[in-house]
Amino acid sequence: MRYLSALHAIYLNTQDFRIIYRDAVFYVEDYDDYKERHHTVKLEGVCNGEGYHQY
Repeated sequence: MRYLSALHAIYLNTQDFRIIYRDAVFYVEDYDDYKERHHTVKLEGVCNGEGYHQY
């Protein structure tokens, strides 16, 4: 995603943040601001099935 200064709060505090996508909750496991250029940020998350509703 495009870098926003507000995303920097996730950098060393991933345990307090979640990604919600299509009703699935993902726990943030990695934050990558490539070479700290502040252009894009890659967030990796893992879903444990919590909050997931299949339609």
